[in-house]
Formats: sequence, structure tokens, C-alpha cells
Amino acid sequence: MSQKEIIQKINDLYILYRKKWLKLDETGYKTITSISISDKAEQVKNHLEKHYTLGVFASEIFTKFICFDVDVKDPQMAKWTVYKLVNTLQEIGIPGEFIYISTSGNKGYHVEIFFNKPVFNTDIKQFYLMVLNYAELLNIDYGKVELRPTHTQGVKLPLGKHFTTNRICWYVDYEKGLKPIEDINYILTIQQMDSEYFYDILNKTKDSIDITEQQAIEYENIVARHKPLKIYQENIDPEITIEAIEK
Repeated sequence: MSQKEIIQKINDLYILYRKKWLKLDETGYKTITSISISDKAEQVKNHLEKHYTLGVFASEIFTKFICFDVDVKDPQMAKWTVYKLVNTLQEIGIPGEFIYISTSGNKGYHVEIFFNKPVFNTDIKQFYLMVLNYAELLNIDYGKVELRPTHTQGVKLPLGKHFTTNRICWYVDYEKGLKPIEDINYILTIQQMDSEYFYDILNKTKDSIDITEQQAIEYENIVARHKPLKIYQENIDPEITIEAIEK
């Protein structure tokens, strides 16, 4: 497959908000803004060629995907957390063919679901809280499972390089103990879930999994204790509309 097809696939799966990006290289993280349509392909090309690593944000209102960012230091506990999370997603009705896992390049994993149409951030957050509550991963003492992307906290794209560890962020095989799939073309097999199907699952899950007010408060306290990178607080853009996103 051509690199052009892979760049287009990354665009289809991950890129919705184009006014703010993360960029990681030997000097660390920084924020870049307002990549033009013509420059975007070149930026993703450089990401794939490991010149630097790109990360994306959600818009203020919508996202194209949900990432459960499993940040657990112990390798075996990190794997256990991923399997518990994926098992929970399948139990509530998410088919396995719509759940994709990649390494974060450091000490964890990204568990992701992609949508064919933008989904409201508020609904994604509610879904995230219900899943973690059901999986008993909402307030663990051996790490954390965070929601990404948000409008203020980005997430690295896969298939790039983590410049601290020099590892490549490969997708992994769920059936083979999370063994890395060292094939860049694997991304072309990823499927997007119908957003209406997601909302069906969300509404059904609401009826069976309740998030108490206290649990929501506990989660917000966890978020408050986590100090985000300074770059996440920069370049906050005004509200954009669904019409602008569709355009």
C-alpha cells in the first residue's frame, strides 16, 4: 500500500480538529497551530517517517474517536488492565472488530474506538465514566486510565516514535498477548463504528450502569490532581459548529 493511502487513513480515523496539534521530538512536547490542508499531509508524512511525532485534540464539541489511555507502569498490570477494559467494552455491546489497541511508546497502551461521524464530547465522557465504573477501573491505585482526546488534552497518533524511549507506537494483537503488529499497513484494516450504533449502546448502558454523583466527583478530583502539560492550556479556540466540521 502507498504512504498516501496510510496518510489518508490517519486523516479519516483521527483528525477532526486542525487548529491545534501536539508535536514531540528530541526537545520534548510543544503545541503547533493552524496546519493548512496542504501542509497537513506533509506533517503526517513526517510523523510516519519518525522525524517527529504528532498528537491530536478533540474539537470543543465533537470527537472522531475515543481513546482509553492506559497509563500503568508495571507491564503485566498494564496488560491486565487492557484485557479487563476490552472485556468490559465487549460485555456492554462493542464488537471486538471495532476495538483497537496500540502501545503508547512508554509504559502503557491506547484502547481506541473510531466513529464514522463526529460524536459529542459530553457523551464520550459519560460513556468513559460508565465503562470505567463497570470495569472497576475508575479509581485504581496502580496507575490510571484517562480519557483522550479532549479539547485541552491531546493524544499521540500511532505509528510514530516516542522520543524518550525510542520505541515505535505499533498496534498490537489482542489475541496474541498484545504482541506488536510491526506492519504500518495494518492501519488500513481499521473499521469505524456507526455513531448511531454507539448511541444505542450508550443509551442501553445508561439503564444498567449508574454513575453516582459521588463517583463523578471522585473522578473530577482525580483529574484535578493530575497536572496537565502547560501546552494543553495554550491556544484555546472559540466554539466551532457542526457545520464548520462538516465543511
